[in-house]
Amino acid sequence: INAEYMGSTIHRKSKMQIEQIKAEAEKVFKKIDSKFGNHKLVKQACDKTGLRAAHLVCGVSAVLLMFVFCGMGARIITNIVGFVYPVYASFKALKTEGKDDDVQWLTYWVVYGFFSLLESLTDILLYFIPFYHIWKLAFLVWCFLPQTQGAKLIFSKLIEPLLVQYESRIDSAASRAGTAFKDIKDDLSSLGEKGMRAAAHMA
Repeated sequence: INAEYMGSTIHRKSKMQIEQIKAEAEKVFKKIDSKFGNHKLVKQACDKTGLRAAHLVCGVSAVLLMFVFCGMGARIITNIVGFVYPVYASFKALKTEGKDDDVQWLTYWVVYGFFSLLESLTDILLYFIPFYHIWKLAFLVWCFLPQTQGAKLIFSKLIEPLLVQYESRIDSAASRAGTAFKDIKDDLSSLGEKGMRAAAHMA
């Protein structure tokens, strides 16, 4: 009887724990639905597959993370998520009348440019970081998602103050460089014309 009672008690506790896990999972799914359910691409994918937004997002994320974690096409997947998707989203934003999405994606590309520059200067060190591509993927997604708008935070807190501090110097250097290139272009054009005239006289 005691063994039967203990078995019944364990069964009830296990069932309660499973129900608690399901309830917690449902809370997470509802949050995902509220954050991603209204996204155009997610809506289209849900309509075509018949899946719930939370299940679709979790499934795609799990597959991508598995490939990145295993190192199979990690660089390609990271570039697709961090570059190809934002390019398409920027293209769609340019076709809308509002400016909010334009500002969002322009801000992302400024941050992406700074990140790419930093990565190119420190790539030897960065690739020694365990699961670097996973961290990079998570960072880029955090930057461009409308729900998180990480790029906006990085731009306002780090990049904008830096550019404002050196804005006059950058403008002056860009102006001098433009003038120098124009002078070189004029000199080359003049040299080309002289060469053509000399060749015509020789003929």
